[in-house]
Amino acid sequence: MKKIALLSLLLSCPGLGLGRAQTSYELNDSHLHLTNYIQEGTDIRDFLKVIGYIKDNPMQATDIYTEQCSVSVNAQDLATMAATLANGGKNPVTGKQVMKAENVPEVLAVMATAGLYDDSGKWLYRTGLPGQSGVGGGIIAGSRLSGS
Repeated sequence: MKKIALLSLLLSCPGLGLGRAQTSYELNDSHLHLTNYIQEGTDIRDFLKVIGYIKDNPMQATDIYTEQCSVSVNAQDLATMAATLANGGKNPVTGKQVMKAENVPEVLAVMATAGLYDDSGKWLYRTGLPGQSGVGGGIIAGSRLSGS
């Protein structure tokens, strides 16, 4: 998925006019440029491609990831995002279908297996719900409502 399409989906989901935290994006991006994995000054993005964590263009992949981590949200936005998933991809605030209903189970499956990194299994066992955490500390959990 192209960077613009992914960022557009993230920003349209809550229906509240989210923005990007520019300072956060610039700081995270500069850290990727400054990080060296060997004293030779090689960019960490190239290293991630060499070891197989990034399959294609490392600059584009890390730029997309950094953009996602820089979306500015509040608790209401997070609740609307979770409710959108529960509602089969339809935003309950705007009534807009922001993602295909058939993609929701896949998103929830990824959340269940990797949304809280190493603690995803523990979280799922304890709550019975897929969860997703963000770099800023926000967490959402939820599942599809029956019939949606």
